[in-house]
Amino acid sequence: METEVQSARAISNKATDKLHSSDAHAPKYSVLAKRFLDDTAFTLENDALQTYADYGYLSDHGIERIVRNTGFYQRREGANEVMTSSLVITYLTNR
Repeated sequence: METEVQSARAISNKATDKLHSSDAHAPKYSVLAKRFLDDTAFTLENDALQTYADYGYLSDHGIERIVRNTGFYQRREGANEVMTSSLVITYLTNR
């Protein structure tokens, strides 16, 4: 889990640096970061839920709420698959 967290943090920092420096490729890195962070968060939350087994579904731990809300963040501002397709098209046209 630590590997995924550190990877997500690194790509998020890179996208932030690109935005702050007004880089022309900042939107691309923002989309990459959002897609990667959403997918990583969902994977880690499911792992945490499975670690708690049946207790993860209880409201005592709050994991069920986090997992439920992650689906919303993956669908907000467009589906990750659509964003990925858009990145591929942009990459192929700018070669």
